[in-house]
Amino acid sequence: MLRILTILICCLCLSTHAQSVNQAEAADSIIYEEYMTAIGRAFFQGDNFDKALTLYHQADTASMTEHDLSRYALAAFFKQHYPLALEVATYGLTRKPGDINFTRLAFFCNTELKDYDDAQRHARALFSNSATTPLFYYDYEYLVRLINSKATLDELDRTYLKTSYQYLINYYLSQKDYQTTAKRYAQKLLALDPTNALAKQVLQP
Repeated sequence: MLRILTILICCLCLSTHAQSVNQAEAADSIIYEEYMTAIGRAFFQGDNFDKALTLYHQADTASMTEHDLSRYALAAFFKQHYPLALEVATYGLTRKPGDINFTRLAFFCNTELKDYDDAQRHARALFSNSATTPLFYYDYEYLVRLINSKATLDELDRTYLKTSYQYLINYYLSQKDYQTTAKRYAQKLLALDPTNALAKQVLQP
């Protein structure tokens, strides 16, 4: 009986020790994930996207905040790792459905990867929120790329294209060193709409 009791006590001690080890390892893992994420964030904020990407890649996305997921996806996008950026952005949308930053990145990445059906789906989600969400010149540039990827354009495509060209013309006219880019978009707009007053004004001698 004493021998059995001794064995049981030993087993309990071993179990408790193993549990303590597992808990310590889990704590170390959490600390490691937080460390990698924090350092990745620091490099991202310092515009060192290579190092940020390396460190974020070593962390577990499940432990990241939505802000760090967004930084991770952006770092991958800036370094033209479009499949990775899309993967992170798509995961971000499962965590925060409808998030405008993840939607925008998914739109851009799908366009770069020539998955135009998914790009159109995300573009629709992005531009449908334009009343409450600010849009930027690069949103319109990617929309132009997406529309021009089509073999034929319907009337809605032409309307969106015309709106995009007008936005881009006005944007680049406001940028001192980008007048040539404004004229390039004006030429495209004039080809689409030969009577457009803005395009004619920009292109006049």
